[in-house]
Amino acid sequence: MKKALAHISLLLILVFSLFACVPTPEQEIVHMKDESQMIEDAQHPIDENSTISDQVQAPYIWKKSTDTANFHIRASAPVIIPKCDAFPIYEIKTVSFTQEQVDIFWTRLVGDQEMYESQTDDSMLPKSHLAMLIQNEMDRIERLEHDEYYDENVQIAQDNIKYYQSLYQKAPDDWVYTPVTSEIRDIVRRSDTDVYHILGIDATGGNGMMFRLINDNYYEKNGRPPITNAQFLFKRSEYMNYSEYRKDTIPINQQATTSGKDGLAMPPQEAVVTANELILSIDDTMEPDRVELYNTHPYNNSGVRYDHWCYAIIYHRSIEGCPVAIINGSTGGPYAVTPTWRYEQCAVLVDDQGIQCVKWDSPLAIGVCRVRSSKLLTFEEIEPLTETMLRYTYSSQAEGSDLTMNVTEVRLELMRTIQQDNITEGLLVPVWNFYGTRQRKFASDQFDDDETMNMLLVSLNAVTGNPIDLNIGY
Repeated sequence: MKKALAHISLLLILVFSLFACVPTPEQEIVHMKDESQMIEDAQHPIDENSTISDQVQAPYIWKKSTDTANFHIRASAPVIIPKCDAFPIYEIKTVSFTQEQVDIFWTRLVGDQEMYESQTDDSMLPKSHLAMLIQNEMDRIERLEHDEYYDENVQIAQDNIKYYQSLYQKAPDDWVYTPVTSEIRDIVRRSDTDVYHILGIDATGGNGMMFRLINDNYYEKNGRPPITNAQFLFKRSEYMNYSEYRKDTIPINQQATTSGKDGLAMPPQEAVVTANELILSIDDTMEPDRVELYNTHPYNNSGVRYDHWCYAIIYHRSIEGCPVAIINGSTGGPYAVTPTWRYEQCAVLVDDQGIQCVKWDSPLAIGVCRVRSSKLLTFEEIEPLTETMLRYTYSSQAEGSDLTMNVTEVRLELMRTIQQDNITEGLLVPVWNFYGTRQRKFASDQFDDDETMNMLLVSLNAVTGNPIDLNIGY
């Protein structure tokens, strides 16, 4: 029931953002305008005697406390205004990593380490391994209980045995290790149902080292999608992996003199320098956004996890001094049946031994500047819209609970939007982004109280005031 109500709420937001308007208690209705109208409205000459802070007139700290029945809004949030001369609007599109960039990654991360093609294709499995898989399926049949799913499970196991036996005839006697270089190439993966192509690199080395690049990927039966999100992932060892969805990271001041964690003697500023040497050699429009303490939790030889702390340096793209928002997710939404365009993410893990992980998804190509200096709404004009959108978006989640929206930070920044029905090209536009958490306390003991990790709660176009739905991209 709650999921259904959440979906209905999302549809209502979409309807209002596309066709109607956003009523607020303190100002006139703000109507949705098309992209060309927004560009026209945004034109604004640069005033050399006025800063962005002068233009938007935002407080240093935004304070808010409102209560309506079981729905509460709380804010004591710093308002971050970048020190740039103007907010531009640029055309953008997805871009692949170039061979030159990949060579830099390889030289600085892999060096002289021998790397081999990952053994991910079923056709690479040796006879000894296939024999083990066949025996496992036979043992599985013997262990199956005679229940209502017995015949179905036996059939699955027998089909697997037939498939492994078909591979066995042409399988190599032992694992074949094929040396890999930094050259981007067409990698073919075959299964019993389709053929999968990757334009990139898929290499492994000793101690679980991984170097993976995907510039393009598709299945032969489905053909190429209209958009491909380039991805790069390097891991020094198996457990050195960064995830943006971890809640237990610890923010740390870049200027701190110590990590405060055993086993991590390097100060954070030194870690940033190490990461910058790599990332800025790939793209000098990237800037460190924040530094976090990140526990990779590897396993020891006894299979027990232990603490291993790194610095996670999170990057944003910067255009003429204006930061581009770091957004988790993709255009198209979690239930999309069409291809999605992921928002750009870039992070580096660094410890005393150096760079342990690099993760970079969906880099952007910056195109034509459509507006050099945008005319921005003041914070006073944006504030009432924020409360309206918080209620539109989250009020359905207050059913059976006491819901509090905690706004912890407000940022004026650039963010990617797309045109309706166009997923391959977009714009970087100025937005007011409100970050924080959603906290629920349930009246019934059937549900546990919960609080989300810090996330983007509301995004408003800073030129028009219209809400931006992250799932659809406009």
